[in-house]
Amino acid sequence: MTISDWVQLGMLGVVGLTLLVLLWQVVIQNRLAKAQILRDRFEMYWQTYSPVTDAHIAELRLAPDEYVPLEKYETEYSKSEAAIRKLIGMGMLYEYLAFLHTLRAMRVPDPLGQEWLAIWTADLAKHKEFRDVHEHWRDYYPAYAAFVDAIVKNAERHG
Repeated sequence: MTISDWVQLGMLGVVGLTLLVLLWQVVIQNRLAKAQILRDRFEMYWQTYSPVTDAHIAELRLAPDEYVPLEKYETEYSKSEAAIRKLIGMGMLYEYLAFLHTLRAMRVPDPLGQEWLAIWTADLAKHKEFRDVHEHWRDYYPAYAAFVDAIVKNAERHG
């Protein structure tokens, strides 16, 4: 073998080693991305325990049509602060569950298990406020809206 053959063989080794390092880097980046998604998931989870504040209520009163149709707000929610608080709380839960549904579609593992999303959704779908938010926000979260519709339909058939 000549010196040029050794140089080419050495270059091939360097390229191979570079590819291995790049592959390892991609694996590590995927792990980090999944860890960040799980971190975001738990951060959003703990936000569901945050109480609805007076600022939330004031914000809803400024733009009630972001939660429910204006007519429904006027007839069912505008006169009761407790109903408004529950509506806002259900809106926060709805967004969180829509986020979880998206993670599930992305096949991101849920450390709490996949089955509880359906259980929690079924429990919340029994509340009028959750159903009101669902009907108004279905266009914003179409995949989760279809999931909720399927759960509600299944509950009506079996219950």
